[in-house]
Amino acid sequence: MYMHKILYILTFLLFFNISAEAKEIEEKVYDWISSLQKPSGLVEETENSNLVSLYSNSLAAIVYTYKEDYSKAKKIFLWFKRNKKELNSAPGGFGQFRDTKGFTSAPHRWMGDNCWLLIALNYYKKKTGDTQFTSLAKDIEKWIRDLQDQDGGLWGGYNPNLTQIEKNSEGNIDALNAISGFDKFHKNLFIFLRDKRWDKKNNVFTTKWPPYEHAPDLISWGYLALGNKYKHFLDFADRFMIAKKSTLGPVVKGIAFDLVEKDGIWIEVTGQMALAYKVAEMDKKAQFLIKEIEKMYVPSNSNKNIGGIVYSTGQGTMFGPEPLWKGADTNPVLGTSCWYLMAKWGIDAMRIGRINIIKGLKKEGLYYK
Repeated sequence: MYMHKILYILTFLLFFNISAEAKEIEEKVYDWISSLQKPSGLVEETENSNLVSLYSNSLAAIVYTYKEDYSKAKKIFLWFKRNKKELNSAPGGFGQFRDTKGFTSAPHRWMGDNCWLLIALNYYKKKTGDTQFTSLAKDIEKWIRDLQDQDGGLWGGYNPNLTQIEKNSEGNIDALNAISGFDKFHKNLFIFLRDKRWDKKNNVFTTKWPPYEHAPDLISWGYLALGNKYKHFLDFADRFMIAKKSTLGPVVKGIAFDLVEKDGIWIEVTGQMALAYKVAEMDKKAQFLIKEIEKMYVPSNSNKNIGGIVYSTGQGTMFGPEPLWKGADTNPVLGTSCWYLMAKWGIDAMRIGRINIIKGLKKEGLYYK
């Protein structure tokens, strides 16, 4: 009996220490993300890079909002509000990348990245009731709506030479969720995704880009955009699960970039999938992936008490045949670190759009059909 008590106490202490360590990692990651915000209000992608990503700043705004660190979220939104001229000047949309002071030259205007800024604005407004960014959100929404083609799909934005970017599945899923309410725009966009970007054999979204026809973010975002009638997406996600020895040392299990090479784990999308599992109440799978992501924590070079999460487990190819950039497996980055916290804390920013989509599709008789 005495030994049983000793074992119980030791087990409790071990569990407590593991939980405390995990909590410490999430706090360090949040503090690191906070440290990346510059006087302009924009948040640097990684330390001393002088690189700002529209997509990652949108994620940072969501994380700041969840933590009720509203001043930091507002600094991001205020920069874009002050610089709406970029959004509203031909060809429209905010650029994908810029420097920390906000300068960009002939940028890609990615529709999907602008959608994530809109998702962040919608999440902020819902949580705070603050309406000062309503006009900014409306202007972004108008630009996205204007990208809709006759077949219901949306062009992916504009290249630096002003040619249109081809329709891509993940951006169209983003738009379906980001645009408020449910109207003809959503109906036609959903029909495009269902008819033109659907794998009938596996009943999941497809890129229509052979041989890279299945992308893991179409699975995670597809479920988060459409809800439980599409929960079978998450069964398909098992095909992306691999184990790799990372550059940092630990062996990690997580989500591969694609089903072709399977030469690395996409830590960012592993975070997306963990959030999807959590929203689907598949808690065991969610917690497993979160712990695997925490193996990819790296301390800051300037402050060892804080740090972030790297993009990939090792060098190799990203989604498709293109090689990863140097440092993707060794340097912490903003986007991946945000998705880790969104999974860890269950930040479901797509819930607002998902509720409206489900309601609208049910009314049209299209929800799961």
